[in-house]
Amino acid sequence: MLHRIATRQISLLTTRRGVIGLSSRYYTTTASSSPSQILSSRRLDDNILLKSELEKIISSSPHEYVIVDVRNPQEVEQTGLIATANTIPLYELSEALNLDAVSFKDKYGFSKFKPDDKIIYYCKSGVRSAQACALTKANGFTNVINYKGSAKEWFGL
Repeated sequence: MLHRIATRQISLLTTRRGVIGLSSRYYTTTASSSPSQILSSRRLDDNILLKSELEKIISSSPHEYVIVDVRNPQEVEQTGLIATANTIPLYELSEALNLDAVSFKDKYGFSKFKPDDKIIYYCKSGVRSAQACALTKANGFTNVINYKGSAKEWFGL
């Protein structure tokens, strides 16, 4: 049996000067969606991931996605990382996106993602991960997802 889940997304529309408005969209997903369908079934603007979807990705296809925690190192120390995740603090992300592949791997310990890689960001409560998504999209990356529940939901903070 398929269960349809309707979710409302409210996004901040931002520029370099700050917030300029809000955008609201609805999307549906099914409880039986495969991990590869999660990205392809939604428009790019609607890429907010549910906890159940992230659990499915981690358990069935972890190497198809790059999961990045954008919290500060002190926050990561308190809870650790979600399984298979890497960390780049938000305040370093702009610089990280512009590093060459060798420098990126030396600094962060994992291979630099490519513009068409499937990237999932999370933070403590979803605000910084939304900023990371916007920044990454602005740098030409196309498959960027926000796990809005973030560490607060995952670790029960």
